[in-house]
Amino acid sequence: MATPATNINLMNVVRQYADLSYSGRIPEANQNNINQIYDTILNNNNVGIRNYFAKALIGQIMYQRIESCAFRNPIGMLKKTPMRYGQSEQEIYVNFAKGREFNMFPSAEEIFKYYEANVMSAYHIMSPALQYPVSLSFDDLRQAFRDEYGIRSLINAKTEALVSGAEWDEYLLMKQLVDSAYRNGNLYAETVSEIIDEATAKEFTIAIKSLIGKMRFPNPQYNLAGATSFGTLDTIYYMVTPEMDARLSVDVLAYAFNMDKAEVNAHKIVVDKFENPNIKAFVFDIRFFNVREQFRVMGEADNPMGLYWNTFYTLSEMFSYSPFFPAIALTTEEVGVTTVSTENANAKRGDEVKLVTTVTGGPDTYVPKEVDYEISGQNSVYTNMIPGSNILMIGNDETASTITVTTTSRYNPDVKATSTVTIAQEGSANTRSVKK
Repeated sequence: MATPATNINLMNVVRQYADLSYSGRIPEANQNNINQIYDTILNNNNVGIRNYFAKALIGQIMYQRIESCAFRNPIGMLKKTPMRYGQSEQEIYVNFAKGREFNMFPSAEEIFKYYEANVMSAYHIMSPALQYPVSLSFDDLRQAFRDEYGIRSLINAKTEALVSGAEWDEYLLMKQLVDSAYRNGNLYAETVSEIIDEATAKEFTIAIKSLIGKMRFPNPQYNLAGATSFGTLDTIYYMVTPEMDARLSVDVLAYAFNMDKAEVNAHKIVVDKFENPNIKAFVFDIRFFNVREQFRVMGEADNPMGLYWNTFYTLSEMFSYSPFFPAIALTTEEVGVTTVSTENANAKRGDEVKLVTTVTGGPDTYVPKEVDYEISGQNSVYTNMIPGSNILMIGNDETASTITVTTTSRYNPDVKATSTVTIAQEGSANTRSVKK
């Protein structure tokens, strides 16, 4: 049976974990001596004891009661393990190797040739730390002692303002990763109808179940970098709003009354809303979210002039999403790509050229921006595209004067365009620099 959070019990918790400067002067609280302890703590001659007690209320007891009195991030389970050191993370994904016809009598060149793996990498950096302050005044303490559960009420009020604010912001920032990726055209998307009746509910359920099934197989269309990644039943989730969840529960149940296969076989998460109301559901692999905590620090400061104590709750976290794992938006917008174009560029040997590509669609259309690049005309084995990126590396020994770049929409491979990178021929071609 849980111990009631009375003033007596809470004060004894403080004493249990206190040092001798506090516990040596404050006895174990009971009904007979509680008023005497109040007088001792509030006495102006015992500032050190009062300071310790005030800090313990927000610090030590808060951590013990955080689960029961604070808002918790409902999508916190998507976070990865903490990253305690450093400011950036390199995420690496190795694509499948490509097969070729077996040759029983290979040449020496084939045997000793270096076969480049299709390795992709992305860098994630820590977001700016956020800090949440709360003050506990001398009057707060005096008022708390008037009621048997007054200290508990004080703790609840202060910790909910502090911890719940941090948890709420963490939730909003994680959810904004979906909206940001959608706004930038970094998600694969499929069009669905608004659920208004049993028929549209059935259509939506078929769409989401179909996508979940497809995500279990490698498909470069379903991620930003074009990786050969896939999900499993343990890693695939879908996210919906309360309105969509309610409509699915009612309308799908109606159509599935005599069916056993209407449920969606994936982990469901309900969020309050998406920033873009056209997003009706988000289906993703849990590895899409690259949210990692670095530290949570509690600090205090006394203000004897104002008779209050300030507590500062500081969080440092990384908020980013992976370009390598499946993430699909179900939207009421039309989805399509009409044109792609990459700007011509000039370069020198040894340069890294960042290709600038524009992808367009029709009016009121969601446009997936994922494209693939293919180059031709190069003479150096060191001239190539960095996998999963828009960066073209020019070898130091490149002798070609122009390289043709073919840009293809990954959403609609029939939409493509060509551009030219012109290479200046001055300078030595005897060495190749190693870029780190």
